[in-house]
Amino acid sequence: MVRIASCSVRGLPDTYSHCRNMRRRRLLGMIVESLREDEPVDAVVLPGGYFVEGKRNAYLDRSFEERCQLLRAASFAEDVLCASEALDRQRTGALLIFGVDTGKKGKDPLGDQLCVAWSAHGPVGIGRKVFPTEWEGCKGLVVNVDDFGARNRVVPVGDSFVLLCACYDGYGVANSADKSKYIRKILSGGKRLTRGIGGPAKEFRQAMANGLAGWRRLVQRASAAAIAIHHFGGDGKPFSTSYWRRHGIATASAKLGGWAVAGANFNVRLPHPGVDVLAAHRVPYHHIADGQRRKTRDAVPVHDCVLGDGEVRIRVFNFA
Repeated sequence: MVRIASCSVRGLPDTYSHCRNMRRRRLLGMIVESLREDEPVDAVVLPGGYFVEGKRNAYLDRSFEERCQLLRAASFAEDVLCASEALDRQRTGALLIFGVDTGKKGKDPLGDQLCVAWSAHGPVGIGRKVFPTEWEGCKGLVVNVDDFGARNRVVPVGDSFVLLCACYDGYGVANSADKSKYIRKILSGGKRLTRGIGGPAKEFRQAMANGLAGWRRLVQRASAAAIAIHHFGGDGKPFSTSYWRRHGIATASAKLGGWAVAGANFNVRLPHPGVDVLAAHRVPYHHIADGQRRKTRDAVPVHDCVLGDGEVRIRVFNFA
């Protein structure tokens, strides 16, 4: 059995330099302290862009080791290490899984979006975004072709092999060819290739084919997914997770044959008990072929609590 905690966080990350990440660092300590020592978790899944750094594309053309060095030097590194060590004391090998964005603002299309797995010894897995949204693709987000098949995107959690998904990558688990249509710029062999008019079309198509082949091999290796989703709601609009739960989380579970758990930011308020559950387990494979007829197939948490003044909702799941 594997035990996973999903965190829904109210509000968005701090993006101003004088207060960047301070609130999220404090919340991280609260989250870890709230977990029961008599029922330790194997992993905690936090939202996309949980932490924000300033430099654009700092991780784009780096090796895994170089990316780990950058993460160890980040403003949040000491807090993450302390939290990971506390988790490890409860369950040896437990992981913190969280999103890191870079750029002038959170979710900057010209920056990085990472899903990071961190143990008591430091970062052990990194998934840089490979499936941008249509808006991100048009605005110039650059995908590194090497990230499609990077072996460190899959990390062991209990008896599961977990694919690290930076937000929209969760949709790419089962629909990789379809979701790759939004990619406009790709880094391959040291070159930045552009899709469409004015770009080397043959090179771009070959790079994409190589990338998607690597992604399919990774998906075959994995038996579960951790998805760092950015946010729901905002600007006075009501939020709904229905589409994500049906076409992202449940579909990933069906493709992988195991569990899929996400963390997310909720701009206006936290989800109510039993509502907007960001987890699914052993969804039948035919769910993939159901298309728009797909139903929500939420997993049932064994523990559900809210911390602080409605700042974080933690749901814990047992997956056999």
